[in-house]
Formats: sequence, C-alpha cells, structure tokens
Amino acid sequence: MSHESERRTFTDQNEFSEEVFYLKERSVRPIYQDDELHVLMLSLMMCLLLKPERGTLDELYCSQFPIQDDNQNILYLLHWHLSHPKNQEIVPSLLKRMEQVSPPLAGIRLLKLMCPSLFDISLYNNGKGWRKLAAGQYGIVYEC
Repeated sequence: MSHESERRTFTDQNEFSEEVFYLKERSVRPIYQDDELHVLMLSLMMCLLLKPERGTLDELYCSQFPIQDDNQNILYLLHWHLSHPKNQEIVPSLLKRMEQVSPPLAGIRLLKLMCPSLFDISLYNNGKGWRKLAAGQYGIVYEC
C-alpha cells in the first residue's frame, strides 16, 4: 500500500469518526430535536454579533484575532455549523427570521456570509474568469 493511499484511508477514517461523533452528540442535544428552537438560538446568536445602529460586527463578540484575545472564533464555528448537511433544512426558516433584523439587510448579509448554501455562484460566472486579488490566512479575495 502506498503512502498516499494510507494517508487517504486515515483521513477517510478520521472524517468518518468525526461525523459519527457529531451525529451522536447531535442526537442527545434537545436543540436539534426542535427546528424552531434551533432557528431561534441561531438567530439570537447572529443578532448579538451585529451592532443594532449600523449592522456591523460587534467587537464584543467578534474579535479580529480571537486566538490572541482568548475568545472563541464564533464566525468560524457558525460557518461550519451552517455548512453541515444536517442543518440545511433550517436555513429557509433562519433566513426568514434574519430578514426581521434591523438595520435592514444586515441579518441577511451576515447569514449569506455564514451559510454557503445561500451563495449563488451562477451570479458570478460560476467561478470562471475570476482574478485573484489577494490571499491571506483566512481566505482569498477574487475580482468577479
């Protein structure tokens, strides 16, 4: 067996283990048994992330350098939570809830940034012809 296939097998097993762990934990948490409660908790968390005056991220909850500031990286955690296939069924309800956030569009904008299923790549030529402008530790910026 080659090193590459050993590495791939280990990675596949690791991903499988993480998924089994996630599903086990999810099955014992009451928040996942009630979609309305799940949506309310996520919308509350997202509302706390936004300053009501301007709709920008609140530094109290969103540190630019969370590890250095000894904070949870809530944006990272929300992104992965909303990306998980088991959470996709609540996205339409969460979108409706976030439409009510003031200032207008602030909640929707945050949700679209956090939830990949709300990003319509076809609006941007399906990724063709993009020009990379910059790359950093947390992402890449393209001109579309």
